[in-house]
Amino acid sequence: MQKDLNHSIRGLSLPQPAVPSDTDGNVLAFCQQINSNKPFYVDVHSWGQSQSVECFHNVNKYKELNGGDIVYGWCIWQHTKIMLEAEFHSVWKSPEGAYLDITPNPINFKRILFLPDHKLKYDFEGEKRVCNKWYPLTKHDCFFRSLVDVLKKHFDLYEKYPGTGYIEFTEDDRQEYDRLEYAKTCYMLNIFNYEKSQARRRKPIHSRKPKKR
Repeated sequence: MQKDLNHSIRGLSLPQPAVPSDTDGNVLAFCQQINSNKPFYVDVHSWGQSQSVECFHNVNKYKELNGGDIVYGWCIWQHTKIMLEAEFHSVWKSPEGAYLDITPNPINFKRILFLPDHKLKYDFEGEKRVCNKWYPLTKHDCFFRSLVDVLKKHFDLYEKYPGTGYIEFTEDDRQEYDRLEYAKTCYMLNIFNYEKSQARRRKPIHSRKPKKR
């Protein structure tokens, strides 16, 4: 297994997450697993006082200054042909009913795909985290299950530290974090390479033209 994990790691990097289509069948099936709402796009306009990964505090403060409501739900990301990921998120709803994401994202997307979830609330007192959700796009079940296991351990490590912002790990937890990050990257790269090889196999082979004599 370690040989498989180390395969093709050096010199390669994973593509950045993308905002998926709101009409894609896999996206809709994933969202239906979460709740019965429909996902929709929300424009991103970062507020000057917003801090990255602090969406709940950002929107709560913005609501106090400008009215409107905080809407909880899931931000849906796509990791190439590997998986879809749902991340607990919040956006602002204006008094007129318009939705806006005021929190900057690390890749500077101009819009996100958002699935509202009215059953969710952020715990501002205990600041407990909510685990992400994942949906496979790959057919490599073994690697995907192993990847999800690593991602859940990743969440368990984060859950030891309340809040959503920057974390000051202990030395032991920093080493565990680095180990989990390495394992996550290994599994994702192997799935990514597996899907690339499968795509090449599925590509039709064009008949060769006879050579002229």
